[in-house]
Amino acid sequence: MIINDQEYEDQKVRFEVFFDKWVSLLGLYPWNISIVWKRESGSREETGASPWITLMRCAAKWQYLTATITVFMPDISDCSDAELEGHLVHELCHCLVNELREAREDWLDHEERVVTGITNAILWTRNHALQEGHKETEVKDPCPILSPSV
Repeated sequence: MIINDQEYEDQKVRFEVFFDKWVSLLGLYPWNISIVWKRESGSREETGASPWITLMRCAAKWQYLTATITVFMPDISDCSDAELEGHLVHELCHCLVNELREAREDWLDHEERVVTGITNAILWTRNHALQEGHKETEVKDPCPILSPSV
């Protein structure tokens, strides 16, 4: 599926709202995270009961606090805001756990499971706070002692 220029721009804006919010909330503001926008769909895996579609992909280099998130625009256009936000948080969590990668045959399976668990925990915590009446706020530097020096 190919999206037109207006749909492309609309999806970019939609994505960037969540991106700006979660980079801060996850403490990733010291990272240099680039976004690569793809007009074509991501890869599809036809195993299991339903096909698996790659909506976005993160490639991180924890040593340098850099990452690139590739976003497949036609695929995110099919997502609800909640789905898009969840997938983005999942990809950003790869920045948090990238350092754990080992030269093992099954490293990615372990990282995917950990990132999915962290994503759920973060979203559940946020949802609980909202149900309790807490406002969503932007935290610039919650613990300056632990923040990397620039």
